[in-house]
Amino acid sequence: MKTTYANGFLTIIVVLLALFLIAFSASAAHNSCRIKAVNDDVQLRVFNLDQDGNPIRDGFSDSEIYRGVLKKGQSIKIESSYGRIDYSYRSSSDDRNYGGNEMPCSHGEIIRVP
Repeated sequence: MKTTYANGFLTIIVVLLALFLIAFSASAAHNSCRIKAVNDDVQLRVFNLDQDGNPIRDGFSDSEIYRGVLKKGQSIKIESSYGRIDYSYRSSSDDRNYGGNEMPCSHGEIIRVP
């Protein structure tokens, strides 16, 4: 009889844990997107924005959530707090910086950077 209760309790714990993990992964995917370098290698900076479009600063770091180089055809996954980002980039064939590109970042959308 004790093993029946123990097995039932263990089953409930496993089911609750699985439901929690499914809910957590769905929430993370809701505010995530991919940024893809389409035509050229690009130097990329991505900033996290709040629901009003303001940079998020939490007192410990600025709103920058990614800085790096994407090779042509490469993409990266970005997770934002509120489903909005701002990004700036410079392609390897052009010295000009392109900034102020505020975009929604949700549901795994792909943002193509020229």
